[in-house]
Amino acid sequence: MKARNLLPWLLILIGAVLIAAPMLFPLVLAPPPSYPWTSEIYCANGPITQQADGKYYLWSFVMSEKGVPLSIVKVTFIGTDYIMQFEGSQSYDQFDLYLYKCSVVPPEYKVNYEVTYYVEDVEGRSCSVSTTVYFIPPWTEIPTAVTPNGYFTINGEQATSKAAMLVDSPELDLTFIPTENPEYIIQVNVEVYKDGQLIDTVQLSKLPDGSWHGSYTLPSPGVYTLEGNVLTEEQTIRLMNITLNCATGRRLYGTYLQIAGAALTIVGAVMLIKKK
Repeated sequence: MKARNLLPWLLILIGAVLIAAPMLFPLVLAPPPSYPWTSEIYCANGPITQQADGKYYLWSFVMSEKGVPLSIVKVTFIGTDYIMQFEGSQSYDQFDLYLYKCSVVPPEYKVNYEVTYYVEDVEGRSCSVSTTVYFIPPWTEIPTAVTPNGYFTINGEQATSKAAMLVDSPELDLTFIPTENPEYIIQVNVEVYKDGQLIDTVQLSKLPDGSWHGSYTLPSPGVYTLEGNVLTEEQTIRLMNITLNCATGRRLYGTYLQIAGAALTIVGAVMLIKKK
């Protein structure tokens, strides 16, 4: 009988330990990194559109061993090597993620060009990847049409003027703020692409303050392209084309343990309530 009386408390205790395990024992439970570590490059491919500053950018996300800086990040375009410009970074459990970009001038539009990205860290380890890109001609306004304008934000950060962005959560808060001729806007949407394929379209809703809002959850970590479009009766205007790298850095084992711990805690609590 005593053992049965202790069972609910034992379940609650085990549940609490499982919930806290990822925080109490991260080094024991975390899968060890593989060595030697080789950097990985995620780069732009397919269409490249002109940005708000009038330039075209090649970009690369570089995943590198945590705490080991990069010494060389370059891209070869039409036989010329360009040193890429550091744009930002995020640190995760076992790796660092860097964002680099480089502006180039395309000789022609809608022509395929092969580009090669090269990365080397301070310990001399290197990797490279080649891909094909082509450039979309600059957008031209239709003189007879009234053209609205504005900017998109992703998770509160302005995205219209950027070529790439890092996010550490798959949950996206999407907003469009009109700045010119908002009365002509009939629809705003964001198209989500992965590996060059359209996977979803998010329709934004108009709010009383005149802005447009929507939300979307990326299906998995990875590199995505988001295109923001503003529609009028006469035309569709693309005001955002941004590459998004979602690298959550979350440990799934922690999530599973915490779910199991919560379940055991609930079972133990229910048993105690029934006894009373």
